[in-house]
Amino acid sequence: MSKRRGFDYEVNAYRALKEYDISFGASPAGAASDRPDLEIKKDKRKAKTTGVELKLSPTAAGSLVLKYYNGKWSFDDPGKDPEKLLMIDMAKKVRLFKGYLNSQSSAWGRNTPLLQNDPANPRTKLVNGKKFSSYTISQKGEFYKTDISNYGGQKEVIINVPAAKICDYYKAKKCSYMQVASHGFYILNGKDDFGLNRTLRSKGMPKIPDFKDSVKARIRCRCQIKSVSKKDYQFVMTLDFQSAVKSPYNLAPIMSAKNVKIKKSKTDDGLLTENNQALLSAITGD
Repeated sequence: MSKRRGFDYEVNAYRALKEYDISFGASPAGAASDRPDLEIKKDKRKAKTTGVELKLSPTAAGSLVLKYYNGKWSFDDPGKDPEKLLMIDMAKKVRLFKGYLNSQSSAWGRNTPLLQNDPANPRTKLVNGKKFSSYTISQKGEFYKTDISNYGGQKEVIINVPAAKICDYYKAKKCSYMQVASHGFYILNGKDDFGLNRTLRSKGMPKIPDFKDSVKARIRCRCQIKSVSKKDYQFVMTLDFQSAVKSPYNLAPIMSAKNVKIKKSKTDDGLLTENNQALLSAITGD
């Protein structure tokens, strides 16, 4: 998913729900990692507000850049970013560094990457003691080929984790709900700030599924290309989710995988199907 399409989806969802007086506040978060993609309110009096994480499809949840210096792998300083601190806490709980990346039992621990970081300034990338930026594109391409062969494919580190951990990742952004264009609307690890399931249940409608029960989650460490043309790359840890089960509700369905405009029809899983109208009504209080 391109960043442009993701941002367009956020804008389209915001505008579509604005028509129902549900979305509010400034424009979508876009690249802001410390706030919800979409802010919504409960009924027109704005008695309650909460956040919604928006995604086009169930793929990566978040990522942290991995650094290599002083002979071992580590993370950059997270500062006070709650998302990064949560991901680091998850990494510690699964013993990511001691048990995998810096362990002789894995390729990551046995090998030494060409791409490293300056111990005095870990954000500066080095190869053979020289700044990575000083090399030609051709040379960078050769470095990448070497590192991807030592850390890519079957040598990636994959650790299964409870999907509730990914829900906690989004709850740290003050989100109560998850909206995936291709799969629908979910609550996050029991968090239903608006009491939507209680309202829907009283109307005989199916419940909104919990995201933690609808996906498989994992930590993935890999060598990632950042720019094909510039041959720029990095090492990252990502939180992924897979095998998502569809929700009976979709608060912002799209026309197609290529067209991220909101589908407003009453059929074909559009915004105005019976289920989705019940969800809209539960939010607005109408």
